[in-house]
Amino acid sequence: MNDSPRRFANCYTKMIMVDARPHIAIFAGQDLPAGVEIRYDYGGGDLPWRNVSSMVISLVFDDILLTVNIICLEKVV
Repeated sequence: MNDSPRRFANCYTKMIMVDARPHIAIFAGQDLPAGVEIRYDYGGGDLPWRNVSSMVISLVFDDILLTVNIICLEKVV
């Protein structure tokens, strides 16, 4: 399960009682096909990986270097 802003999350938590003890259960918000990444909003605006304003990703495919500069135009919370 990976962190995701609420608007992109595809699951949610709910507290349920089992034998009079509280448990946190995770439910999909919709049917998820096999292989789909499970995304949940961990909450909190101070998570360091959410404060990235830009990053550069370099990939090599069939001896071709592809460099992509990703810029976040808004702070994701």
